Amino acid sequence: HSAVSLVTSRWEEPFGLVAAESMVRGTPVVALDRGGLREVVGPRGGVLVPGQEDDGLVCRVVGGVRAALRLDRQDVADWARSTHDIELMVDRYEQLFEDVVRSR
Repeated sequence: HSAVSLVTSRWEEPFGLVAAESMVRGTPVVALDRGGLREVVGPRGGVLVPGQEDDGLVCRVVGGVRAALRLDRQDVADWARSTHDIELMVDRYEQLFEDVVRSR
């Protein structure tokens, strides 16, 4: 029932499972723009803020929260499910494996 999920990784996040799980449930994400979070959060899952740790970080995160609160939760969930669905992921892996095998 959270209004927004904050994903404030201090390292180059390789995927961001917390962000994906939040969005699938319709909770928009405010994340520091690090590592793979740009791909996970995408254009409709939440708000990315520049992740450099400086005096403006808190203001950027607060601004991100305000923007994320205006997102449609159903749209967030629909987008996340269309990009992070387990069956879709498995299909993509199978296609990748088939492509690799064919190229050898």
